[in-house]
Amino acid sequence: MLGAEVVKVSQTLRTHRHRAEPTLVESVGRYWLYYYELVSELQRTKISVAETTMTLPLTPFPALLGVERERAE
Repeated sequence: MLGAEVVKVSQTLRTHRHRAEPTLVESVGRYWLYYYELVSELQRTKISVAETTMTLPLTPFPALLGVERERAE
């Protein structure tokens, strides 16, 4: 599930271009138009990945008799 979410989010990232300065458009109404321009080689960065394996201690289950008594209460 996590991997699928990563792929989904990565499809929406715009790492190859960025929003340029807005251009004012005056027609019937006034509005700002945002174009996208390519990111230059100097602006690109690298992404690093790290992996860590962890061992997590598990708490033992309580005795069945104690659980049944708690449920009954």
